[in-house]
Amino acid sequence: MKRRFILKNGFLGRKMIMIAALLFSGYLLSADPVDPVDLCMRLADPVTHQVEIVMRPTTTILATDIISEIRYTILWQQPLLVITDGPQIAPFSLQPQGGPVPSGGVYYQTYISQPNVPVGYAINAGQEVVIATFTVTAPIWSMIFLTNDQYMLDHNIQYFYELGGIDRTGEIICESVQITPDLSVPLSDWSVYLAIFLMAGAVVVSLIRRPW
Repeated sequence: MKRRFILKNGFLGRKMIMIAALLFSGYLLSADPVDPVDLCMRLADPVTHQVEIVMRPTTTILATDIISEIRYTILWQQPLLVITDGPQIAPFSLQPQGGPVPSGGVYYQTYISQPNVPVGYAINAGQEVVIATFTVTAPIWSMIFLTNDQYMLDHNIQYFYELGGIDRTGEIICESVQITPDLSVPLSDWSVYLAIFLMAGAVVVSLIRRPW
């Protein structure tokens, strides 16, 4: 009798596990998929050095979808580089979170928006939409990066996109822009000294590496 009771309990246990698995699989099938929104940074005008931040969803975003939060951070190394933000683009309305923050030899500038408003128009899958712009002034050759590094992860300023309270963060699909020197900007004494120092260093390195 005891043996039959154990077998019966074992059968019931297996049956309960199967039912739970079916319920869980049904929940997964009924849940809405989380479709990511990718982000890109590109040079829109090489003369004025205007840079665009572009979003590209992998599935259609409805006009009624609510923008909960958008956040990303750009970084650069040149201390003489200046970022001038363009006008806000509705409904995204991104704005800088304070000023540039130096850390580890680079400068970080975070942008954030929490509008909690509808998109207002449908955005098709794969369609690119400009959500922010800025111009760059740099007296020497420079690079700007839109990426996620350890500093950003540690300070919670990495790329994040939330739509209707659901995390839709995708990939950063183009993450660097090259800025050529703007010779129309007057160079200060310090920038002249820096340029001379960099050129002298390049000459020294080439002499060291030259086979005699």
